[in-house]
Amino acid sequence: MQDNEQYSNAILSSSRQPLTEAGQLLAKVLVVWAASYGVNEKGEEDPNNSDLDVDRRTTLVKAMVEELIGIIDMMGLLHRPSWDGVRVLLMTLPLAESKHGLSLSSVTLRLLMYTLTHLQMR
Repeated sequence: MQDNEQYSNAILSSSRQPLTEAGQLLAKVLVVWAASYGVNEKGEEDPNNSDLDVDRRTTLVKAMVEELIGIIDMMGLLHRPSWDGVRVLLMTLPLAESKHGLSLSSVTLRLLMYTLTHLQMR
């Protein structure tokens, strides 16, 4: 393991570039994944795992995924191929499976997302 100071100096001295729109959306997808596992925006785990807490978390994640899908649509991410866009789509699809009861539960809409993601990877 490297020295903490050496690691910090390497990070601070590197050139920083702002994230692209797709990169920012990718960060949001990671937040949704964390929330689905019971981790809040501060990185703290929710100590309660009762049925009520799981239902509350499912409702929260559902709302977050629906917002992500709206942002993906608004950004036109499916029409502008990029690697970050592909990452966003591939990480969003499992969250939007029918077991969560989300807006992508329609087989046709899910198939369209899979197809468009595959086309972006070509």
